[in-house]
Amino acid sequence: MLKRKSSTIALILAVMLLCSMLAACKGTDSGQGATTTRATTTKAATTTTTTAAQTTTTEVERSPYLISDDPITLTMFKHNQGSVEYTSSMPAWQLIAEDTNITVEFKKVAGSWEDYNSALAIDIASGAESDLYWGGPFELNNLGEGGAFVELSELVPEYAPTVKQYIMDDLEAFGLITSFTGKFFALPQVFDNRLMYAFLVRKDWLDKLNMPLPETIDDWLAMLRAFRDNDLNETGAQDIVPYVTREKFVALLPFAKAFDASTVFVLRDGVPEFGPTEPEFKEFLGFLNTLHTDGLLDPEWITRPSDVQMIIDLIANNKIGATFDWAGTMLNLVDTYGPEGMEMVAVKPPYVPGKTTSAIDMVRDKVGGAGLAISIKNKYPVESVKLFEYIYSERGQEITNYGVEGVTFERVDGKPVISQNVITHPDGPFIALVEIGARNFPMISNADASNQLAVGEHPQMQQIKKMYSELIVPKFPNVKYKLEEIETIQMIMANLGAYTEQQWTMMILGLLPMDHFDEYVKGFDGLQTQTLIDYTRAAYERLIN
Repeated sequence: MLKRKSSTIALILAVMLLCSMLAACKGTDSGQGATTTRATTTKAATTTTTTAAQTTTTEVERSPYLISDDPITLTMFKHNQGSVEYTSSMPAWQLIAEDTNITVEFKKVAGSWEDYNSALAIDIASGAESDLYWGGPFELNNLGEGGAFVELSELVPEYAPTVKQYIMDDLEAFGLITSFTGKFFALPQVFDNRLMYAFLVRKDWLDKLNMPLPETIDDWLAMLRAFRDNDLNETGAQDIVPYVTREKFVALLPFAKAFDASTVFVLRDGVPEFGPTEPEFKEFLGFLNTLHTDGLLDPEWITRPSDVQMIIDLIANNKIGATFDWAGTMLNLVDTYGPEGMEMVAVKPPYVPGKTTSAIDMVRDKVGGAGLAISIKNKYPVESVKLFEYIYSERGQEITNYGVEGVTFERVDGKPVISQNVITHPDGPFIALVEIGARNFPMISNADASNQLAVGEHPQMQQIKKMYSELIVPKFPNVKYKLEEIETIQMIMANLGAYTEQQWTMMILGLLPMDHFDEYVKGFDGLQTQTLIDYTRAAYERLIN
């Protein structure tokens, strides 16, 4: 959703656009430089010194990551991380300067995100000379559209092949970071750990029943019926809730992948189709209806509050059978509040044999977080893009994830191991790395580093993250609609949201028969659904082209 700008900022940005056209002529290209991911040192030049007594020749070592032969200083407008103030003297940034011959000096801004975003817009509008700007993707894209930042779609392919690979060549990633006109202004963070939710089941009860962990949809139905029919909590009452959901549809929608169904748009032979009207979606709703009518679904799934206390009560009273929820949170709650012997484990998402395979797309976005943009007034746009490439390289990933060898990590058997002084830092390991200039930056997050930093994480989590990372399938890309289409799209989506929630709920509860599905599909005709489909297909074509 687009935010309204004040008339003052709009006027200033209009002036900026004219200024930027003039400033763009000032950019210089000092050549491609040398960017590599090998940690080697090369002999590149010699220096001759002559005195009255002797002449000596000294070999000068040239960094394999050198971007410019001449020293360059860039200024970065950046939000502080809590009480940590960024400086060029931080060990990580000193090392980056030694490698690249580019020193980054920071113009620091404290306060809330709202304070920072205001300061960001004012700094740009006032004609300040910062070279790089750190900020949220929405703000950077809006300012970029106003002429404040260098558009990267031509520079990145020429000077930053690794950035191109991770961002421009990945449709899902590129759709997430581009502006509403499809332009590319900022380097984002690439996330390694995309896991949020996982399917969790009672292994102790399955062991008691001598049943294996479920794999297929039929396995799930058999398991949930066994939970319903057997007094596994030994209360003498049929009070077990076989499948619990605390966020209404959130724990139900992941079953859609088993039927190749989609609650939004889905690509069929390269063409966006509207998932909720497809036959696959009818199968999915039929499965949910079975869960409800067979007493397998939480009877209070519509009205049950989403707060964690509800889950704690079900765990403490030994009534929960299975769920789809925040994996780490659930496992920790079981360990804290569950009766002796309670064991929940994560399982792969279910599938229908011969139709689908185990897959999940309800995961964290592939890229996001704060980004880094290049000012249109930056005299070194090419070198700045090469700095982006360095940050995404193996060398850059090591520094941004682990910090500096001998300071925050040691190398053991050739691999970085984060030091104990980081792990035991009183403010936590993340802050320990931020204090030396690492982590809080657009970067490629490293799974190994994240696992080492996960102090207090549940023992199952590393195995769960690995298991689910291999099952992630692409989401439908985040297409960008034209500015003049936005208001219509918002109105259509609001109407569709209300209609689908009502219809899905009634069919799941059996208040409408599954034979009603054809009438449900016809109901979309009066909601401008075809307009949404047409706009989405056009936006998708713009994205891929």
